[in-house]
Amino acid sequence: MASIMREHGLVAKMKLKRSGRERMRRFYNAEADRIGCCPSPNEQGAIWVTDITQINTNNKPFFLAAVMDKFSRRLVGLAMGLRSNSALVRRALKNAIKQCPDTQVSLVHSDQGVEYTSHAYRMLLKANSMERSISRKGNCYDNAHMESFFHSLKTEMINFQHFI
Repeated sequence: MASIMREHGLVAKMKLKRSGRERMRRFYNAEADRIGCCPSPNEQGAIWVTDITQINTNNKPFFLAAVMDKFSRRLVGLAMGLRSNSALVRRALKNAIKQCPDTQVSLVHSDQGVEYTSHAYRMLLKANSMERSISRKGNCYDNAHMESFFHSLKTEMINFQHFI
């Protein structure tokens, strides 16, 4: 079949397959890493960073979502759950908003996890007049404050405990 097509100068057109990441790229480009433009906030509450970690137990793992004020390095919101989903990260953000009601947060930074790209999470940010910033692909340094906190938490406390 290919030789007949070549004889007549015909070329088959094929649609390129795109991964889910490529289809979602418009969100990542539109919500680019804004933390790089202002790495050191000059006031408390201006920038919050957030992430999720898994903590293993004998029975099943649970997940901890945390929100940290980048200026003071203080945790302002926490939520724990058995599933890593959008509801968990929204609970952590709502707890942070309740904990700091007078704070004018302009930017909330996270990684590219599906929990942070969900419609419900983006609507919660919009309802509270917060902008979203996400890390660049494969760059853990963009969210280094949260990664460092979770590393310290696990090495100093969790790894030496036996959870049932």
